[in-house]
Amino acid sequence: MKATSVVQRSVLTKQYCVFTSAGDNSNVASWVSPDGDHQWDLIIAFYGRDEAAYQALAAYATIIIRCAGSKFQNLKAIAAQQPGLFLNYEYIWVADDDLIFITGDVSQLFETASQYGFKLCQPAFDSSGRISHSITSKSSHGCLARLVNFVEVTCPLFETTALLDFLFVLDPSLVSWGTDWWFSQRLGKQWSHRIAVIDTVVVRNPLDHQRPGGTREIEQLLGADARHQLWLDVSQSYKLHEFEHKVLAEIFAP
Repeated sequence: MKATSVVQRSVLTKQYCVFTSAGDNSNVASWVSPDGDHQWDLIIAFYGRDEAAYQALAAYATIIIRCAGSKFQNLKAIAAQQPGLFLNYEYIWVADDDLIFITGDVSQLFETASQYGFKLCQPAFDSSGRISHSITSKSSHGCLARLVNFVEVTCPLFETTALLDFLFVLDPSLVSWGTDWWFSQRLGKQWSHRIAVIDTVVVRNPLDHQRPGGTREIEQLLGADARHQLWLDVSQSYKLHEFEHKVLAEIFAP
């Protein structure tokens, strides 16, 4: 994937970074506080076709790049083309563009990850949206976070060195499906008990009928069956495997 039409709106000076691949229909604007006063930069890889949607996102973005591909494909390509771009961030949230915050916000997500020293984590998912893996749904135990062995591809938050370590080995042919098994397996070997689902920050991952147009935009890139087959091929090549999800411990607020 080659990045084109890079527009930088401001200097990269924040502690954290949000990276998303955004299309013509996104909820990214809802993540940004009205006064723009937050500790994170917003880098968008735009794969849509609607110029009005592009301009609307450009108004919020620190950097916006026209880049056709899936989220991690685009991230790997941009990191390779601009090796120093992400190095000064403590954490990078790699998020789907259609998420809706139910509890908490982006800043709270970063602050919690930093406070507890998580290497890989994610917000919990609300039951009103898509739940692909039950371990990622919001806990009913009232805990702040759960230490787990799996984080989903939808919106993982990485400590930056952990993310760059994973991007180095990631096969760029993989389109979303299975990426989470790979980074959870790789980072879990080194950082057991530093991987978490944060239950005080909750997002809705919209179901298909809740999305504009009634479908996922990634389907325009590659259908579900083909994405799954890619994962099966890649997992065999790299000796990767799926595994039982486990909650290792619960963290409660002091």
